[in-house]
Amino acid sequence: MTSLITKVLALIRQRPGASLVALALLACAVALGWLLVDRANLRADLATAQTELAKVKDAQPAARAAQAAVNHQPAAVSATIAEISDAQASAYYERGRAAGAAYAAAHRVPASCPASQPGHADLPGADHPAPLDDGAGSAADDVALSRADFEILTGNSLRLAQVYQDAQALIAAGIAVAPPDAPAP
Repeated sequence: MTSLITKVLALIRQRPGASLVALALLACAVALGWLLVDRANLRADLATAQTELAKVKDAQPAARAAQAAVNHQPAAVSATIAEISDAQASAYYERGRAAGAAYAAAHRVPASCPASQPGHADLPGADHPAPLDDGAGSAADDVALSRADFEILTGNSLRLAQVYQDAQALIAAGIAVAPPDAPAP
């Protein structure tokens, strides 16, 4: 190899115009030598890459199935929670309606407001003006609702409470996350 280098250097000294050709030949010889020397390593790397690619292709169906199971898990837990909620809904709503009816029966607003004046001053024939009473009476905080409106409000409140319970079950199962500003349950 050293004799080849000395010959090339001598050729460059004798003919300066041939130096570019000699350098190009030298570069080609080095590149060819590198390819011949590293060819065994390249073949080994190619075989390793092909083996790894085959392993990846073989593992893809199992990986897809495992990922599909992981992706489906929240939906399955959510469906289970919904089924439990649906199964318990009738008894829950019946207990809620009964509690609402008991509350309404215990806190009925009287059908007529108590009158402190004996007559009405604005009616013809009234002999005295009605007393001025700007103070709140005992029924000032009472609200009268029709039975239908009360049942609608009770039903809406029960459904909202059930949605809250279902949301808490989803959070407890790790499927949902409470917003950061939500109050603690």
